[in-house]
Amino acid sequence: MKFAHREFSALVPCLFLLITLLPNSLIAEDKTPISDKTEVNKAEIAYFEQHIRPVLVEHCYSCHSEKAEKLKGGLLLDSQAGWKRGGDSGDPAVISGNIEESPLLQALRHENDLKMPPGKKLSPEIIARFELWVKNGAHDPRDGKPLVAKRGDKSWWSLQKLTSPNPPVVDTAAKSWSTHPIDRFIYAKLQDHQLTPSAPASPRDLIRRMYYDLSGLPPTPEEVKQFVLDYENNPTAATEKLVDQLLDSPHYGERWGRHWLDVVRFGESFGFERNVINDSIWPFRDYVINSLNQDKPFDLLIREHLAGDVLGKDDPQVEIGSAFLVAGPYDDVGNQDVV
Repeated sequence: MKFAHREFSALVPCLFLLITLLPNSLIAEDKTPISDKTEVNKAEIAYFEQHIRPVLVEHCYSCHSEKAEKLKGGLLLDSQAGWKRGGDSGDPAVISGNIEESPLLQALRHENDLKMPPGKKLSPEIIARFELWVKNGAHDPRDGKPLVAKRGDKSWWSLQKLTSPNPPVVDTAAKSWSTHPIDRFIYAKLQDHQLTPSAPASPRDLIRRMYYDLSGLPPTPEEVKQFVLDYENNPTAATEKLVDQLLDSPHYGERWGRHWLDVVRFGESFGFERNVINDSIWPFRDYVINSLNQDKPFDLLIREHLAGDVLGKDDPQVEIGSAFLVAGPYDDVGNQDVV
């Protein structure tokens, strides 16, 4: 039965929405509250966010943050108050404007017994950025204690190893609601918020929801009537048949391909002032649609986006995947001045 083997395809809509939340880079931002930015020059804030915070997250937070398994030296670097207070010695880790006597810079340069991070020394370019940051006043827009990671550090959910958690134990009411393990997780969360599950959808509502979700189009009156009859005879068989039918429809790829094309910033024109039509990019649009309809694995889709011309040399159906690299907006006015 195709339905049993294609449950993952039905989850593609959810996966595409989740992808928009995934990190653009493994260099992360934390979600420390930001102080009043009107008091600090925007360029200084941008410098800290681009060159200082990512390095602290990647190389320092594992030992010097509220989330560290074992805080070392009593030094917190995940907040402005932390490095100003300093570690066990009570001395500030950074002395604003003084690049020679700031303990943090000395540790980064491996000038004393305390070498940070332990082992391999950071590149001269990174150290120079920290020196410039301190020299210019060590502006740090973070204010207060850090909260959960916003994206991309090593504690982020998408970077954790896969596990097989046991479904939560739920009351007898949940067993009558659904027997699927995933629903037990949902039911447990509903209970946490003192909510109860909605009543099961009627056959008429169910077919309309599935059509709009998987194809973006409503069912015809005849299709609704037939599904209601089939559902009355055998709800499970009728539902599985309808899901297979919708996943096999070319409208499935058309419906959800639109969302993926939005994620990768696809456009059939270059945008900006002239907004010239790109007459040769439409095959990439069809490639995305066909990839979804063919149940192409996500990792293969991404590889073809990045190197389809290499992976599928002389195969136009694969080569076109690398059009992803040129399918976005292009300023053909401003770029004319670039040497």
